[in-house]
Amino acid sequence: MSATDTASTRPEMPSDEPVLAVSGPAEPTWTLTLADHVSAAVWSPDGTALAAGSLAGEAVIADAATGNSTPLSPHPLGVLSLAWSSGSGRVAVGGQDARLALYERSGRPLCDLGLGAWVSALAWAPDGRYLAAAAGRSVVVTDPDGAVVHSYPEHPSTVTSLVWDARGRRVAAAFYGGVRWYEPGRAQSTAVDQLKWKGSILALAASPDRRWLAAGNQDRSVQLWRLGKDRHLEMPGYPAKIDQLAFDPTSRYLAVGSVGFTTVWDCAGRGPEGSTPRLLEGHVRRVTALAWQHQGEGLVTADADGLVAWWDPARSGRPRQVLDVGEEVTTASFRLDDEALLVTTACGRVLSLPTTR
Repeated sequence: MSATDTASTRPEMPSDEPVLAVSGPAEPTWTLTLADHVSAAVWSPDGTALAAGSLAGEAVIADAATGNSTPLSPHPLGVLSLAWSSGSGRVAVGGQDARLALYERSGRPLCDLGLGAWVSALAWAPDGRYLAAAAGRSVVVTDPDGAVVHSYPEHPSTVTSLVWDARGRRVAAAFYGGVRWYEPGRAQSTAVDQLKWKGSILALAASPDRRWLAAGNQDRSVQLWRLGKDRHLEMPGYPAKIDQLAFDPTSRYLAVGSVGFTTVWDCAGRGPEGSTPRLLEGHVRRVTALAWQHQGEGLVTADADGLVAWWDPARSGRPRQVLDVGEEVTTASFRLDDEALLVTTACGRVLSLPTTR
């Protein structure tokens, strides 16, 4: 597998793939149980709390130290998205019932908006000034109190992912056919830029240094744009659709989860064109979640078998620890201090796992 300007290669995986050796069972600090598949979970910016939601429609705010939870208003058709603002400290919850709800850290409700279509993605601007919501074919931008600032309704298909640039000036919206950039601070109600690509984009990731935008796709490829330089790279040939990808905090490495392995691309300098990625092998089934530590170069990957693996991909292609949570993992994320890992499962469990840097 290599990064090219056109699709040309498929991953050449070893015929006898290694299997992750489990270090032991997961021993959480605490466990919170929801009624169904946990579809979304996120830490508060200060690490003192977290929010989680399930496909049964439950949404809760929980204490990070104890797991004691406060219920929020339910979304009867299921919670699809969550986002916690680092600027205002407010929590946004989106559901398949087409509702967007905002809460204070205490759980006190602030507003409840009907957006006309299920709210599949939410993203706060880094400074908390704006909240972007994907609702069907529209992108709705509100202020921290829920007042609508802009509505961008003319996408040709469902908006599947949202991501802000690191400065918080522009938000990218993905759909079948490419990516559109919007600047809510401007009065205009049209896109300020567009990255065209004929395919179905499932997930976006923006590098913190604002150099790269990556897209994971239904056609088993990763598209990578060098922003401001009119360069478009493609990493094709994965064995399944790509919905798990993330840049590390330094912007150098892009991790991409697949079936049986994760690739880590080096995006330093001119980027990964013509290079091959580091393979992190051993997961037998699909990688369902991945997360970089906030400090250092540690990466966690988790899979449909319930295995959670810690890696140092810049140094080694072998995991330093593998834990078994016993059921399919749906999300994983590090607390800001990296001393706890939030893991959620398809059976409704929310776990806080202790970790070290």
